[in-house]
Amino acid sequence: MLVKVRAGLPLVVAVAAGLVVSGLAAPSALASTDCAFDAAAGTTADVQVFGLPRTATGAVEVRAHAGVPAQRIPGTAGTGFGTSLATAFVDSDHCADLAVGAPTAPGGGAVQVFLGAADGYATTPALTLRASSAADRFGSDLALRERSTGGVDVWVGAPGRTVAGHARAGAVDHFLITADGGARRLETITAADARHGQVQSSTGFGGVLAASGEGLLVGVPGHDVGRKKDAGAAYWYPLDTSTGSTRGGTMWTQSSAKVPGSPEGGDHFGAAVAVSRAGSPRWVLVGVPDEDLGKKKDTGSVQTFALDPVQRALIPRSAVDETHADAATRNTAGDRFGAAVAVDDGTCLGGGWLVGAPGRNAGKKADSGAFFSVRVPGSSCTSVRYTQRDLSQHDEKGDRFGSAIALLGRPAPDLDPVPVSQTVLVGTPGEDSASGVSNSGSVTSWALAEQRDEDGRPALAPFYQFFSASGAATRSLAFGSVLPDADTFVRH
Repeated sequence: MLVKVRAGLPLVVAVAAGLVVSGLAAPSALASTDCAFDAAAGTTADVQVFGLPRTATGAVEVRAHAGVPAQRIPGTAGTGFGTSLATAFVDSDHCADLAVGAPTAPGGGAVQVFLGAADGYATTPALTLRASSAADRFGSDLALRERSTGGVDVWVGAPGRTVAGHARAGAVDHFLITADGGARRLETITAADARHGQVQSSTGFGGVLAASGEGLLVGVPGHDVGRKKDAGAAYWYPLDTSTGSTRGGTMWTQSSAKVPGSPEGGDHFGAAVAVSRAGSPRWVLVGVPDEDLGKKKDTGSVQTFALDPVQRALIPRSAVDETHADAATRNTAGDRFGAAVAVDDGTCLGGGWLVGAPGRNAGKKADSGAFFSVRVPGSSCTSVRYTQRDLSQHDEKGDRFGSAIALLGRPAPDLDPVPVSQTVLVGTPGEDSASGVSNSGSVTSWALAEQRDEDGRPALAPFYQFFSASGAATRSLAFGSVLPDADTFVRH
């Protein structure tokens, strides 16, 4: 039974009567070994999900691993279903559950939660969260984190919401999904809740989110710094352990103390964000993909912060560009280094800093794209640049390899943390199909092993490249532009 909810009231679960699957595979085809593996090893490394908001109804595609048929979770036409994705352990069965944003659903957008099981995801949502106003674009991005005491925090971006009379200033709604499957709204977060924060029209606060056990990070690439339009900002909101809600916050821009560089119009500081979940130090990355370096426009950079887990505060560190990432690489106009970022424990064993540069050219092949595994200061790792050629594939014009990056594989919240092999997903939304259909898109799966190679390079090896399993390739499908827990602003 689906219970409709009025704005301002506690949200109520919509319980699925059972697993209802349509599309590419019935639940049994996904094989119980995938979730059984998750239950035994306590990881979410195997099951991969991809948003397809450009299909007729919107959809999410589930890929367990090579050789297993894909599952399709269909949406509803006109809702933008699949625009954002995030995974967490909502119930107690050790199978990863899935939250999907549909920001153009009637009423201002919605987020639906689908429970995972040993044989795949239900396609009837177990829970629906709804917008509070018609212009919200609620669900444009999501951030989830499991509480050690039970329950899941869900932050939902509503970048279209009017705040204090400022149209499309944007906000973030914070919900708690409880262990019994219910949900309630804890708070609404805006730029005004942060020190130095500024509520501005048309900035889209809430369009880029990342979260950890210490707090919430909001990227606002459309923020104006003085007269520098779209220079960008990032907001950090620490969590209060006693209440589970945020307490204050701080706005960061390139004009903030100890942040290198200076704000420029169109830099889009905050277009991509990531927070590590473990390690020492803890790292926070903020992408600045349209940063100009010298006379080279839109070269891009990444601003790094250390996260103090005790004070729950950010400490500015260095800015990284292509030259820092790889001494053999020159900063080049249009590369957009920092358009996608990912980080886990901050070492090369956990992926280090992963940075996409989708505008990088390969010879005369413009915008073929690349991504970097960047050496973390103080580590023995070696920075490496990868292109599609490293997959025994072809660097092609307009592929935009590295437009989105996701790092999967982490312990289940109620099991002892154990080292796990991780999976890196790299999206190539401009990839043409084998039959020549343009921009149908692809995703590359990379295996990140538990040890480094002898020369200090991360043991990151291309594993599998695949296209959408939806049947015939579709023009401008852009498969690979929406990845799970990839905290990147994507223009659909």
